[in-house]
Amino acid sequence: MTYGKLQIHSLGLLWLLTTVYIVRVASKTLSSTKRSSTLVIQRPRFAGGLLTIPLDGTVQLIQCSTKEVAHGIIRFQYGPKGKTLVMRAANAFERKKWIAAIVDSLATHRAPNVATPTQTHGYDSLAQQWAQVATETRQFNAEISGLRVDPEHRAAHCVVC
Repeated sequence: MTYGKLQIHSLGLLWLLTTVYIVRVASKTLSSTKRSSTLVIQRPRFAGGLLTIPLDGTVQLIQCSTKEVAHGIIRFQYGPKGKTLVMRAANAFERKKWIAAIVDSLATHRAPNVATPTQTHGYDSLAQQWAQVATETRQFNAEISGLRVDPEHRAAHCVVC
């Protein structure tokens, strides 16, 4: 379960500090053993009260501008009518955490035979690329450290050997 305090854009003017959760809920059908994720937002009563959004195929992240990314803003559409929800995280780390949690929750609803794109609605997989580079670098360093120079190849004038 992912949870935290985020600011929610409400009434077109206000940013309200609210508690936001991503929780796993049991499926409504008895035959299904899948558990789906739901985004729960505890807004003040005057702003609409409790809001629950099932993270299914109707939810999609919207690409933010560079300025909005700098301010920690996350936008997504949900529901059959495409309502927009705007959230603001405290810092870049929190924003990345929430985007990763939402994308992971949405990935459970995709069909297994559908190939996932390298770019998810404007959010690139830079962290995955860095992890792959780090893994390849560790493997390369392990291969290099395992190499030894044969004694017959040593030369008298070679400083390195």
